[in-house]
Amino acid sequence: MGVRQASKDELVAAIRARYWAADRKGKGRILDDFVATTGYGRKWAIELLRTGPPPPRAGHVNNDVEFPKITEMKFPTLVPGL
Repeated sequence: MGVRQASKDELVAAIRARYWAADRKGKGRILDDFVATTGYGRKWAIELLRTGPPPPRAGHVNNDVEFPKITEMKFPTLVPGL
């Protein structure tokens, strides 16, 4: 089982300042640890540490919303007279 996405975002926020302040060798060590922890590829990890996590995608923000079941939905009659 992997690390949750929220935990990865928190890790990015915590490490970004250290990454920016580090010299070239330090950045390499931080990057190696970050990649080993999260399982991200190096290029994506560099992008995250430089720019931060991307904003959440539309429709994936709130998982607490309950949707009606298909069987409970009322559909209009598509072909009258059948």
